[in-house]
Amino acid sequence: MNGPDKSLHTERFALEPIASRHADVLFDDLADSRLYEYIPDDPPASKEELRQTYERWSRRGSADGTEVWYNYALRSVEDDLYVGTLQATLTTNGDTLIAYQIFPRFWRRRAAAECLSEMLCALASSGATRFSAHVDTRNIASQRVLTTLGFSLVRRIENADFFKGERSDEFVFELSAAEAKLHR
Repeated sequence: MNGPDKSLHTERFALEPIASRHADVLFDDLADSRLYEYIPDDPPASKEELRQTYERWSRRGSADGTEVWYNYALRSVEDDLYVGTLQATLTTNGDTLIAYQIFPRFWRRRAAAECLSEMLCALASSGATRFSAHVDTRNIASQRVLTTLGFSLVRRIENADFFKGERSDEFVFELSAAEAKLHR
């Protein structure tokens, strides 16, 4: 992997580096409130707001150079539909925080596991040493995706956040780069 501006591919999906042009094709699916049940975010207010976010992300890293951003739009090669997004923030010490959203109409099709596996292996070859994900304790589906990929639950954060009128606890899952390659 040469950098965050390179596409990745699995048998069923193309992982395209997110660009401002993706706002038009992702907006409607990102407006589904079910995506935000367990995260303190809300759907994008407009295509223009989403376009601006993706424009910022297309810089592929922080201004101070301490982070490299890998952000992907996930496209099914079979039917040319977008199924979700992946994010990874790689720091200079090799730690990488990951996040993902699979659009509800594509849930339970193993898209998250397949695409995450590809991204993790590519990042492991690009200097990542450890991956971590923070998951709301109520989000059983995301916990299953991570454990399927070999992530281990390392801690629970009580009162990690408060949003949508409820307290949120989080689980932190971790996986070493070596383990990511083994679970491919």
